[in-house]
Amino acid sequence: MRNLLVFLVMFITIPCIAADIWIDVDTALTEVPVNIMPLSTDGTDIDTTVTYDEAGMILTWNFMTTGGAFSATLVTPTTGGTHDWVETTDTTGMYTLEIPASGGTINNDTEGFGWFTGNCTQTLPWRGPTIGFRKASMNNYMIDSGTLQDALVETWETDRATNYDQSLNMFVVDANKVAGGAPITDTRFDNIDANVAVANASIDRVDSNTAMIPGLDANTTLILADTGTDGVLISSTGITTIWAKAMVDLGAGAPAYNASALVALNTIYEMMRNQTWITATEIGVYKDNGSTILMESTISDDATTFKRGEYRAEN
Repeated sequence: MRNLLVFLVMFITIPCIAADIWIDVDTALTEVPVNIMPLSTDGTDIDTTVTYDEAGMILTWNFMTTGGAFSATLVTPTTGGTHDWVETTDTTGMYTLEIPASGGTINNDTEGFGWFTGNCTQTLPWRGPTIGFRKASMNNYMIDSGTLQDALVETWETDRATNYDQSLNMFVVDANKVAGGAPITDTRFDNIDANVAVANASIDRVDSNTAMIPGLDANTTLILADTGTDGVLISSTGITTIWAKAMVDLGAGAPAYNASALVALNTIYEMMRNQTWITATEIGVYKDNGSTILMESTISDDATTFKRGEYRAEN
């Protein structure tokens, strides 16, 4: 039965990612929980007599950084020393250990997650709660009703040197790669200045081009006035105007090959409406007065092919 209990206790010594307790980093701590359940001799009876120098005492501080680096450090409990061992209150079987900010076998000087595991001759093995260590401002904001601004300011103040160098390096372009982590040199500052100059030149071009905007606005106004539209669709008024366009009696002569659509339509209209005289050799279309030829064309027929030449002015 004891072996089974030992297996179960050891199984739960692997902590979950989420912390059971959050504590300010870089702070001297006088009472860090050693065990998450009361220490017991047999899994039933609580042991309230475990001392700092208990026979067979093996106490390990397990720690993992936020970067994934794991360490396990043996700690020797003391009384009146650096790592004082204390039972929190009588008869509870709950114990704590002192962890200084510096100067100890283990110290509260790094962000991450830590937990105790231990064993002694008198008790079953145990483990402590998973403790998360982070900046005080984060605990103030997330737990102690502090402000987010305080958390952001502390983060910047703590890491400002690193943040400054990394921010500058992001703008530095080497021949084949983006520099990262290298010292900032005068040459790199010159590169930044050159890039800023290019950006300023682009902005100047944009500024000069914006001078054209009033002219575009004026042209747009004229288009709207001409078409009576919103510039995208032809209004019903515009369509009515097109269809109401009157045909005219064209001047003598055939229209050019590149005549406007209106002239082409007008020519077809006159060919359909006006007099047309056809002889054995010519066809002539008259103007509206019936006496003036608008245009004429030569025709021929050799009993196999009928030909009509291109319309032209009267010969």
